[in-house]
Amino acid sequence: MHSKLMRNSVRGCCAWRVRGLVPCMRVFALAILCAGVAGCRMLRTSASLLTPVAVTKNKPFIIAESGRRYGKGVLSHPRIIDLGEGRIILRYYVGGDKVGRYFEVGSRDITGVGPAISSDGGRSWIFGEKNLDPVVAQTTHYVGADIGLRDSVLLGAARTMCEVDRNGNLIGEPWEIGWPTNMPSRGKYYPGYHRGLQDRNGALYTCIVQVTEKRLWKKRQLLAVQLMESKDGGKSWIHKSTIADPDDVSWGKEYPVGYEGPNEPSLILLPDGDMICVMRTGMKQFTQWEAPKDSMSMVIARSSDGGLSWERRWMRQSGVYPKLLQMSNGVLVLAFGRPGNSLAFSTDGGRTWGLEIPLTAADAKSSGYCDVVEVAPGRLLVVFDAYNTDLRGFWLWEPKEVNALYGMYVDVRRLVPGGRLGE
Repeated sequence: MHSKLMRNSVRGCCAWRVRGLVPCMRVFALAILCAGVAGCRMLRTSASLLTPVAVTKNKPFIIAESGRRYGKGVLSHPRIIDLGEGRIILRYYVGGDKVGRYFEVGSRDITGVGPAISSDGGRSWIFGEKNLDPVVAQTTHYVGADIGLRDSVLLGAARTMCEVDRNGNLIGEPWEIGWPTNMPSRGKYYPGYHRGLQDRNGALYTCIVQVTEKRLWKKRQLLAVQLMESKDGGKSWIHKSTIADPDDVSWGKEYPVGYEGPNEPSLILLPDGDMICVMRTGMKQFTQWEAPKDSMSMVIARSSDGGLSWERRWMRQSGVYPKLLQMSNGVLVLAFGRPGNSLAFSTDGGRTWGLEIPLTAADAKSSGYCDVVEVAPGRLLVVFDAYNTDLRGFWLWEPKEVNALYGMYVDVRRLVPGGRLGE
């Protein structure tokens, strides 16, 4: 009887442990998932000494998705076009890097075919080009330029430009722009690379990427970033200066690692009149038989003479598709990815980047292309992608695998002297 009692006690103890272990494991797994995907609940990131800001990340939400395992490139590579006052046009790939990345959906099971359009800062969306004027739809595709003016926005794609009001309605007729006659005599170039700017004198600026050298090895090519200027409202453009070429990023141009050079530029104008531009420089590829992986360190360039000359500096942040944004509270934001998706912050005009927060885990399945816009004073909307995964908090052993574009609101408040929170 004594031995039977012992056996029952041991059996009961083991059963209790097993029954108690399962919920404990679930709680532990959910905690890991929430930490890894950055935000199943509100998270507060304390300010760093170099960047006196307080940052709050909110739970990510799905903008568009597909329930099928398509992998990298489907519903990815978001580009935000800011019309102002919470009005947003969101462009993204729907068919991968090579097939159908602009228009073709084919048989893909996708909820939310682009463009996604929001009039309330990203809280609700409508989808499809039928909601835009055909000219506006054409000039907001993934490769193109957008330049915010006082009361309107200039849009450009290939050789066509147009002007729209803050509601996205076409103003006047589109116009054709010719190739600049004073371009450096190098190779092919890609005009109008996303956001440009207008200076205090009304001149317009945008970046283009130019091929400087081609190599047969893996069909790689070295790139340079050129600054373009227009003084007639975007009707014609001239070459202003070279922001960075391969010789300025020695770590991003050498065989066999990172053979690429500066590209994917993001250009902004600071309140003091300085221009700064952050650029991707390359991907690590050690042999011709393997795919590129792990991005190289980015480069930041600064001009204090209206874009005539540039000082360039290596950045400790590695990434692709950097996106700069000057917030209304003076905080400078840099969105970038690969690995993962991240935000970095500066309060001294980009000279130091002390605070850096992840939006997704570094090993998250993502293109690493993310974009950011300020939808209200102190509030950012960040858009990024994840594929064959789910960020909504399902159990690790029962995931719902999706390809999705995610949005996340990030609140940024600047710390004023004395430790108080500013606007």
